[in-house]
Amino acid sequence: MGTMEEYQGTELIMTMSNLDDTKHACFQLNVSGKSMDFRVSDKYRIPEAYFHPSHKGSAFEIIHNYLLDFFGNTVEHIWQAKSYNHFIPQLPNLSLWVTIRPDRSEMVKNLDTFFDSSPALKHINIEWIKLLLISPESKFYQAESIKIIQPRSPTVNIFLRNFKGRQATLLYCKCEVSDLIEFMNRWRSGEHSRKLEYLRIRFTPGPALKPNTDPIISHFYIVRETDYRVASVSIQGSDFRFGVWRETEEEFLRIVE
Repeated sequence: MGTMEEYQGTELIMTMSNLDDTKHACFQLNVSGKSMDFRVSDKYRIPEAYFHPSHKGSAFEIIHNYLLDFFGNTVEHIWQAKSYNHFIPQLPNLSLWVTIRPDRSEMVKNLDTFFDSSPALKHINIEWIKLLLISPESKFYQAESIKIIQPRSPTVNIFLRNFKGRQATLLYCKCEVSDLIEFMNRWRSGEHSRKLEYLRIRFTPGPALKPNTDPIISHFYIVRETDYRVASVSIQGSDFRFGVWRETEEEFLRIVE
């Protein structure tokens, strides 16, 4: 059963669990007019919703709607899944954080279906070299943030052509210099990657991705032709970084001066 795991910048306030034969003392709370069983989690020492597996869909919806009513749009609601076959509730204002390692043929066949049936994709963490098996129209490429481990050429070029999100990190990566040049030329023309804020490609093992990105300090930049926004480019050894500024070239030059 999936739980609401800790996420950068958030606090874990509740977990969820299937009904079992343990002797934990339960207590009932009224949640949006419905009585639900709770107990204290052994792992987190916080309330844990407790229900029969057949009721999981309705239980998640009740709790999510209660939290949505309580917090409104002041907080971000994120569901974490560690497999393509985990239960993913289809609920309003719910984003998905997914970590998968598709190493079996049946998983590969179900990836497009999994991504396309999922709610808004907040972050994908995937260790795979066969991204070319994912359709260019897949919601996979619309994820807000993606971390890919072990991508290979031509996978990198395919990803850079199709990614429509904000942040991407590619680690243990192999690609051609021509792939990077082609990517920068497409960005400069305004044809692709208009939402992109940050891209990192590391060709040797590096630190784990954090949703909050590191700053880029570089005097090498390119300008997008359609709106004159600036992107800083840093190539240092095996590390390629690309960061887009909010400022136009004129505004950017005033800042760096």
